[in-house]
Order: sequence, then C-alpha cells, then structure tokens
Amino acid sequence: MHGWYTDTTNNQYKMAPKPAFALRPGLNLEYAPSRGNGSVSGIPVADAIPNYGVTDGSKIDVVIAESDMRNSLVRNNFEKSSMDSKIAMGYSGLGVAIGTGTSSDAQNSQSSERNRSAKRMVGKYMLPRVTLYLNADDLVPTREFAENIEHIRKTKDVAEIRKFHRKFGQFFCHEVTLGGMLVSTKTLTDDEMVEQDKNRDMFKHAIGLTVSSPVEVGGDSESETTRGSGRDLSRGYKASGNDVVFEAVGGNTILASNPGQWCPTVGNHVNWRVIERAESRLIIDSLVDVGDPRFTNAADAFSGATPGPATKGIGIPKLNKILAQLHFKMKITSEMTHYLYHDIPNPIGPRAAPYRSSWESKDGIWVIAPTFDTRYGLSRQSQLVDGSTVTISSARSPQSPWFLSVLRTNAGLFMPCMTTSEQFVWRVREVLRPSSSKTTVGERPSRQPLKHDAWLCLTFDYDDNPRGFRDFKDDDRGSRNVEFPDGESRRLVLVEAPNKSDSWEDRGVLFLCNGDDLRPDSSPRVMTLDDVEISVRIAQFRIDVRDGMDDDYDILEMIGDDIKAQYEAQQKKMRSKGQGVSD
Repeated sequence: MHGWYTDTTNNQYKMAPKPAFALRPGLNLEYAPSRGNGSVSGIPVADAIPNYGVTDGSKIDVVIAESDMRNSLVRNNFEKSSMDSKIAMGYSGLGVAIGTGTSSDAQNSQSSERNRSAKRMVGKYMLPRVTLYLNADDLVPTREFAENIEHIRKTKDVAEIRKFHRKFGQFFCHEVTLGGMLVSTKTLTDDEMVEQDKNRDMFKHAIGLTVSSPVEVGGDSESETTRGSGRDLSRGYKASGNDVVFEAVGGNTILASNPGQWCPTVGNHVNWRVIERAESRLIIDSLVDVGDPRFTNAADAFSGATPGPATKGIGIPKLNKILAQLHFKMKITSEMTHYLYHDIPNPIGPRAAPYRSSWESKDGIWVIAPTFDTRYGLSRQSQLVDGSTVTISSARSPQSPWFLSVLRTNAGLFMPCMTTSEQFVWRVREVLRPSSSKTTVGERPSRQPLKHDAWLCLTFDYDDNPRGFRDFKDDDRGSRNVEFPDGESRRLVLVEAPNKSDSWEDRGVLFLCNGDDLRPDSSPRVMTLDDVEISVRIAQFRIDVRDGMDDDYDILEMIGDDIKAQYEAQQKKMRSKGQGVSD
C-alpha cells in the first residue's frame, strides 16, 4: 500500500512509487497464512483480509477545483474533507499540505479578486461497493520502508528525508472506497459564489439526467455586442452547454460513453477500483501507531534532522524556469523601487517602472529559463552563475509567451523589445565593484554562483545570437540584420540614464550600448541621442525570486479592505464546511 506526496514542481499530488505498508499477516483469518506457494489445492490463499464495510449507495458529487493542486486531489479521488483541510504539522520544517484552500494557482490563472480565474468543476457519478478501513494497528511496514527509516535515524539529513518522501510518500490514507465511478469535468470562469452554486447544481442535474436517460442533453450559446458613444466599446459573450462526457474509473471502461451499459459492469468485484480516499495522516504518524516498538520514536529522527548548509544562491527549479521580478537599483521618481515592466497590450517596449496598485498579479514578473552553454562544457546547473545564458519571457501570458529581445531604432540606437521568438539569448552577469585593475563586467564570466543580494546586469552577446536583431535603421518596416556593430567586447549591455536631460526626459526608457569598459560609478560617453552626447551607466538589478503562489497571499502585500474581505470569505467557508454538495 502506497503513500502520497506533494510534487510542487508540477503542482500535483502523486502516489509514491514504493509501498510503505502491508496488511498484518493473518489479519481476520481463522487460519495461518500459507508460507508456500500461496495456494491450497490450486485455490489462492489470502495472507490477510482488511476490515471493511459494505457501502452500496450511489451518489453524485460535484467539486470546484480552484487550483492545480486541488484539481490533482479531486482527480486522485480524495474526499472533500481532506481537500478542505490542511495538515499544518511537519518535521524539520518539511510541512505537508493536504489541501490548498481557496488560493488560485499563480502559474495558470489570475487572482480570484479580479474575477478572471478559471476553475474546474469536476462531477462524479459514484457507485461505491465496499469501504476498506486500513487501521494503523492492522498494518506492518514493508522491509524497504523500515530500512529507510533506520537510514534516516543514522544520517539525520534533511536531504535524505526529502528523498524518503519522494519514494514512500508524505501522507497515507487509512480509508479507501472501492467501486466504479464516472467522472466529467467542466471549466468555470465566473467567480461569484451564487453563480458557482447555480452552475454546480445544474451540472449535477445534467450528470444525473445523462446517466438515467438515453436522451442526449443539448447545449446553447449566445453572444451580444453593445456599442456606446465615443470610443467606449463593451462586449459580452455567454456560452453554456449541458453536454456531459464521461471518463470511467472501474467497471468496463470501454463503455464509459454509455452510462446505462456501464453501470451493471461495476457489479463484478474484479472491476472495482479506488474511487475515494479519506482519513489522510502523516505517514510517520501512521508508522508510530503501527505499534512496533522499533518505530515508537521514529518521528524523533525526522524532527531532529539537520538541514544542509544554507545557500544564498539563486536556485534553478527542476522545470528549468525561475519566476522572478527584476528589482532595479535606480530610483527615478519619489524614491520608489523600480522593476522591469512591460504592458503587453500597449505597444511600448519594456521599461523601468515603479509598482502601481493597478498592476495585475503577473505584471512585472518574468520567467527566466537557463539554456545550456556548450562552449564551457556545462550541463544543466542547479544555480544561476555569472555568465548564465537565459531566455527571459513575460509571465503575464504563459500560453503564448513574449520574450525579451533587441532591436535597433531608425536613429541607430539599440533598445530592448518584446518578441514571440524564444531564440534570443541573454547573459546574466555580476556587476563587480569598480577598481583600476579590471572592468565592471569581466571579459570572461567567472562561472561562480550568483547570490540573491548580488547586483547583476544583462548583456546581449553577439556570439550567443547568430540570428541577429530586428533593424529599423533606414528601414521603416524593419528587417533581420546579422551584422553587429564593431566592438572589442562583442556584446551589448543594458544601460540607463543617471540623470534626466533634455535628450533623455523619460529615464524609465532603457537602451543597450557597447559593453567596452563600462563601470557602475563612471559615465563615459557611449552614445549619441538627437545629435547630443549622453552619459549612461549599467542598469543594475537584483533577481527577486517568487514561487508564484504564496507571495500573492503575503498579508503585508494587501490593503486593509482586502484583508477584511479575505477574512470574511474564510469565515463563510468555515461555516459551510462539511455541508458538501452531495445529495
């Protein structure tokens, strides 16, 4: 019997690959289990029979999944009480969250306050047959599970604990229901609770009607466009449908498209599958309750584990994508912190801008994806280093990403721009303290790990970008140019204006200039703007890594009204908790 663990990389709950427990031999048997070939006169002999109860009442259940984590729980058939709760405890700072509450996953949806979150409504027509009660004192740990516990006792290493959880799971379900189930999924975009309840009831009715009636249930849609005065234009579109398409769990799955014929196939116990999991507990607590004296103090090995050496480096997740904001050192107006920002619908290039309350949750957030630099013989790295080659895209539109690129204007100046091509590569370089002996950005990267508090800059190296750049000089339409300007460094560096001038009034506008001999505290003449020589300096920034989920709910990021609204929503949910949506 397997445990479950949280895969934060993919925002899913997954079954552990190794079994953690088995039924205690001889459980509920009037005879000793066979130690031979497991059969008597050709009839298989069971080693144990779990405690069980007959549960044969059909029901229709509808659950709204607001995030990938919650959807994973629903699709893996966890009971709603497990999804709506959290196990807040953990060992060595390794907490285990069995539910995700009401938070929207920041990787693929807008925050619910903006009424733009896409939610999945998962409907289940369940035919339970029997419920198995896997009490802790009815279980024994597998040999490999016990050996790994002993290994952690000896090492007391947090890294080994993480490997243990990936192998055997973080929590274990002590109650499972077997039978058959039809599953259908519908996507909601309306965030109003009243509408959710209405849609949920309609969806439940559609499921019941589909199962009980051979008549196909149709759908309808309508669209409406209203034009106002001046340039105001509002569009509304409403589409609804009651077509129900099922996936089958258990029974004869070939008949999933015909519920009437599928239902009788659940009667055969050979076709029973797990359709619900409940009573989730930390797997270590389950082990302690087994009653084996060897594991009475097993939890101590986890709570006393020593974390590995702390690092200030910028780690690279397994998906090879760093979600971050670029925090500039300069402060242009009102001493406010500036970030690299780009408004995709607005035809203006990326710029340095202070945070505004009108920004959406993904504004100013970028996806930094490291690439492999074969010239240095490097494979995949666990941390960003000085000279890491990366692509940088806006996190605002992950389905059709826009990447940071370079163009040359009709005035002959290089500027950052946005493009749909991911072939443009940047280098993340550390800005060193100025000295008389070396330039700020070394000719060759040191390949040393970059720290979170290090000041960095972006360079656009010619050798990394054989595709060239979009060139509008003497060409109003713009064409691809693979001939870069002359320069010893063979790179462009992202720069800013140290002071406001008549030629450079908007200091939020960024340029790129030749990367020869630039120092952060010096301002050599490096370009001409409107026939006027201007001084520039390296645009220094720090990479502020965000995980895309909990940062959106940090309490200090919210204004008072938002905190009060969230508190009231939580209280409302607590009052309605346990009522469910099942009939």
